[in-house]
Amino acid sequence: MFNLFNKKKKENPISEVFNDLTTNQKMSVINLLVAISVCDPQEGFNNKECDYINRYLDYFGLTQRQCNVYLELGQQNILKDLKYISQFQKEFLIIAVYEMISSNGKPKEIKLYIASRIFADLGISEDKFKATISKAQSLFNHFS
Repeated sequence: MFNLFNKKKKENPISEVFNDLTTNQKMSVINLLVAISVCDPQEGFNNKECDYINRYLDYFGLTQRQCNVYLELGQQNILKDLKYISQFQKEFLIIAVYEMISSNGKPKEIKLYIASRIFADLGISEDKFKATISKAQSLFNHFS
């Protein structure tokens, strides 16, 4: 009839992009975001980055505690888990990382450097890293 009670929950684009990741891979996405957010000893962990990470925890249906426990098994799991996600997912993750580190204004060079090094370990060259950010910024500027 009207199907009032069977409405599908609208998916979030982030959930859709990462829908085929395993739980361990999702925890590695969170742990990557946390690692980059705290890599500047002078800045530490700021509220906007914390809010950003909490949104991802919500999208993935995870808790920070779960991610912390997984991280204690070894930091190498982040690279191992994320090395084989799709190229599109890696590019989306670059944009997510950039959005997080620029949430407080201009991104710190140390965070960009560390992020680019991590993505290099995931098979993304520094040029591709920069091009992905540039393309995302251009699209954002075009649509805003």
